[in-house]
Amino acid sequence: MCKANDRFIELQCAMKRKHVTQVDLAEELGFDRHNGGISARLAGRQPWRLDEAYKVLDRLGIPLSEIFTYFPPDKEVQSL
Repeated sequence: MCKANDRFIELQCAMKRKHVTQVDLAEELGFDRHNGGISARLAGRQPWRLDEAYKVLDRLGIPLSEIFTYFPPDKEVQSL
């Protein structure tokens, strides 16, 4: 069972299901594995770039059509 309490819970659960660690993602994205870039993004302290989201979805084998499940928008989109 996956337990996390933030807006990236689905992403964290997918990582656990696929046995992908934050270090794995840091290496995939070319981050310094010790600078906390992935941790900051998962905690919502730093935004994900679109190219990063695409790479993470690809690494986890998740179709692009499900991007908003794993990378939900900051705020509700309101119609004009």
